[in-house]
Amino acid sequence: MAESCVVGVQLGPSRIAKAFRVRISDACEVFVNYWMPGISRPHTSYHASGQQHKKAGGNYIGEKLNAMPPKEVITRVACQDSIAWNIADLSGTLHTLAKRADMIVDARGLSKSALLLFKISVVGGWAREPSVRPGFARIKSHRFGSRVQVEIEAFEAAPSSPTIVSTEAFF
Repeated sequence: MAESCVVGVQLGPSRIAKAFRVRISDACEVFVNYWMPGISRPHTSYHASGQQHKKAGGNYIGEKLNAMPPKEVITRVACQDSIAWNIADLSGTLHTLAKRADMIVDARGLSKSALLLFKISVVGGWAREPSVRPGFARIKSHRFGSRVQVEIEAFEAAPSSPTIVSTEAFF
């Protein structure tokens, strides 16, 4: 049975914006669909074969990667590069969420000069808690999924943080 998680960002007392949706298909594939201004249907896919790729407007972006199939992950495998937005630009970039969010990250107290960064990983039973790099503050994490478990982590990344964010064609 397919499962999904909608991630929202609290921008004001009564405004929650949609950051992205993670879906685990019946075939245990993981899809991350998100919004970037001027980009048509950006998403990442982690397929049952282990292939991972990014697409926008139906075209591949960057190289296709191969990893362990999601159902076989026993530790932790990233589903993609990080997704990040400038906190100062969130109100103008993300659209108001019309439905209920499964995970809400409160961005109201974050530094306007930082990035709101999300990492999405498939985690297995032997996964250790990931270490947090200097310059990154973990805000929240959320796990979901039955046959494949996905962890979503939200971070505030200071402007001086070492760069681990892939901006590629999305920014």
